[in-house]
Amino acid sequence: MLFLPWSNEEEDLLYINHEETFELHKDIIQQKRSEYVHREASEFEKAFEEHMERENENDIDDTDIEYDQDKNEFLIYEIGNNEGDIFVEMGLKTQTEKVEHFNVPKVIPDTEYQQMMRSLNNNQRRYTLNVMNLIKNGDKQFFHFINGGAGVVNNPLWSLFELFELTEIMRQKDDKTFAIALSNIAKGTMTAEDIHLLKSRIVSTENLEMVEDAIRIFRSNAEVDSYNRIVLASLNTEGAISNAYDFCVGDGLASIREKVLDNVKNLKTTETYGLPLKIDLKVGPNRAIKAIGLYLIGDFVPPKPPEPNDAVAMMFKNTRYERMLKFSLEFSEESQEERFFVMFHNVQSLNKHIFDVRSDKTFLSSSMISLVETWTKPSDSLEIEGFKIVQRRDCNDIRKPFGQITYLKNDLKYENITERFEYSGKNHIEYSSIKIDDICIISVYNSPNSSFDVLKRHMNEVITISKGFCENIIVVGDFNINLKVKTNNKFIEYMKSFGLRLNNTLNRDSTNAKTQIDYCFTNIKGLKSDYFESLTNFHKPIWIRKHEVLTKFHFDETEDIYTNILFNINDAIIDDQSDAMEVDEKFAFEHHETVDKNEQIDLDMSFQLEDLKVNEPSDMMEIEEKSFSENYEIIDSKSRKILNHFLLALEFDNTTDTNQITSQAQIINDLIKKSPFITTNNKDKSVRLKSETEYSVQAFDSVYARTRTTADGNCLYSSLSILNVGSEKLTYSMRLLAVNVMINNRDYFQALCKVLHYPFGEQLKRTAMDTIWGGEVQIQALSMALSHPIYSYIQFNSDPTNRHYISSNISFQELVDRFNKGTAGGHLKYIGYKSDMNKLGFCVYYNGTHYDALLPFRDNPQPFVPHFALINMSL
Repeated sequence: MLFLPWSNEEEDLLYINHEETFELHKDIIQQKRSEYVHREASEFEKAFEEHMERENENDIDDTDIEYDQDKNEFLIYEIGNNEGDIFVEMGLKTQTEKVEHFNVPKVIPDTEYQQMMRSLNNNQRRYTLNVMNLIKNGDKQFFHFINGGAGVVNNPLWSLFELFELTEIMRQKDDKTFAIALSNIAKGTMTAEDIHLLKSRIVSTENLEMVEDAIRIFRSNAEVDSYNRIVLASLNTEGAISNAYDFCVGDGLASIREKVLDNVKNLKTTETYGLPLKIDLKVGPNRAIKAIGLYLIGDFVPPKPPEPNDAVAMMFKNTRYERMLKFSLEFSEESQEERFFVMFHNVQSLNKHIFDVRSDKTFLSSSMISLVETWTKPSDSLEIEGFKIVQRRDCNDIRKPFGQITYLKNDLKYENITERFEYSGKNHIEYSSIKIDDICIISVYNSPNSSFDVLKRHMNEVITISKGFCENIIVVGDFNINLKVKTNNKFIEYMKSFGLRLNNTLNRDSTNAKTQIDYCFTNIKGLKSDYFESLTNFHKPIWIRKHEVLTKFHFDETEDIYTNILFNINDAIIDDQSDAMEVDEKFAFEHHETVDKNEQIDLDMSFQLEDLKVNEPSDMMEIEEKSFSENYEIIDSKSRKILNHFLLALEFDNTTDTNQITSQAQIINDLIKKSPFITTNNKDKSVRLKSETEYSVQAFDSVYARTRTTADGNCLYSSLSILNVGSEKLTYSMRLLAVNVMINNRDYFQALCKVLHYPFGEQLKRTAMDTIWGGEVQIQALSMALSHPIYSYIQFNSDPTNRHYISSNISFQELVDRFNKGTAGGHLKYIGYKSDMNKLGFCVYYNGTHYDALLPFRDNPQPFVPHFALINMSL
């Protein structure tokens, strides 16, 4: 707040990921704070950073820290001064020097708390989660009576209480017979077996003295107090004495007040509401947790059951009938029907909470578990019994708010449709789409720092791709858009443009900060979803339920019958080629895009791009003849320098002179025209071919060979360089050609970027920058620059049950026919100019993160023209 400019408190300060915001703006924050922070503070910060670096180097994770409570049950308390006064700790003066101080206990460590929560039985867990939910979300007092065998007294407050009964005794859970007997003692309903068990534990006084740590049960409090004083005096263990400090409140003579205080000291505990004058506390033995640890002296007479008209018994009976506690929280696993059941959660470090997930009955009862912000590394072991991991994305270096994982029950069939992430600048968004039966489940994480346009663009991509595979869609995620802020309801309206409705109740809390940033959209009727409760996390989990049984299948032990293929927007199957371009103006929140400081253009979102004014290649500026004796390396080096100068000018918002780019583009085009048609026979020796592919289709592989293009962020441009001159020596020149086309056809690309929710300026920079991946905008620009279609292929589908399945031994003609029918897979075509539509296409292979060139074995190869065009706007 002090060192980073902000304007809106909610959007810029409160509802953000503070750690991620700091990392994004670390340099400017440190620069600003140096102007105000003293040298001593800076030195402290430096020492602290060095300490944290040492911790990071060791990669210490708090899940590895164990607290051995068996060695010292009171380990969490500080040992020191045994005397204290709670009023001093509260800042109140007690006006006496006769004060004994004691140390305030530490807060229980997270690991111990998590272990405690994981050890709860089902009833304890359900009740604890429900109370947690009431505390976080309720605004009324609640009165619960937890019955574990204790009695109650007749009190007017009793009418306010609701009853919840714990039916399982945890302390004696390892000796079930003993546990039942103890419970029956409290209720006065002992069986013959119970009585026999306790009588078997009767010993003589002489024998009892030989038994250490024996539990003694007396008939009166006086006998208990007398014996405890003897035992406490004999214990040589850690302990503390707590003395009560009594004082009078109100007006009155000092002599009377002193007399009252003296009299109070002589009262019995039965007359002081059970409050003793002094408590002697020492570490001693635990209760008997098994019958073998119990010893009785004398005869055992079982208690009688309560009389029919007993007041306490009647009160319990009426309470069980009229005021049993009804949970405000719904537990989906308690449904008697078998159904489709998904759990989504922003887990905020799965490595830290993996044991919480593994022990949570609600999560384990689900069909699918989708977790985001996992903070995981590839080396983390994240398996959950009964589930298979079908999608996982980890942090590459250090743990940070990043990562996603999806679990599916072992016997369920699935298909990975697409997954993608963007982590650049302040924009951070991740998603995956997985098809189960006839439903696509899209899981999303969107950073609070991402722009709304970036979120819309990615939502358009993943929903469009997913609808190419099935109509039933679920979109669930942590969107970091607080729906409690009315202006953010525009996101709900935007999702309606895809036919998706909000499936969670509006204005419900999804976080401990009482914001609603996690929710679910769907177009499926009868789908229910609501928030669950977390004992350890800031975010609430979301459960999603459908009343249908999923299709199950069994894996062959020797052969996987299903292949999971990762798609990207560039590999999508679009049923209607115009779908990607149809945007309803009603849901377009921004109708204007700034062209320069003085001019704006208003674009109808249903425009026809054919009507835009575009400079044809023949209209390009004439340039002087250049000598083509320079080799490819020199020309490519010059292209890189020109692009660097161009980027520098853009950085300072200068109006750049593009003549140099246009001139260099002409030189490159002339070189390409003089280059022969490139095949595997005349490629450069530096270009290597892949010896085998993930799934080989002989008819296709007999025509094209896949190269091993360098994976350095320039792979798209390097692949086009190979296809045009036989080597990667014109990689930067391919970038320059794309930049030149985007500059000379600015209106067209501004309109294209607007529809795809890309800022035009950002895309222009990405095209010019070294090692920055290329996408659909850049491929379209390259198609225009090279005056050829570009075909982008993905791995063929190997699942016989899929309509796009291609057999590895399919005939040549049948494969051509399948491409013509649009049932050969999600391969895409990019056609810059309509006049180039019938030209031979440049072929590339895309695996979801990397492009390789596809070189033909001979001249005039058989074309396999993809059916689908993601950008259906040739000029």
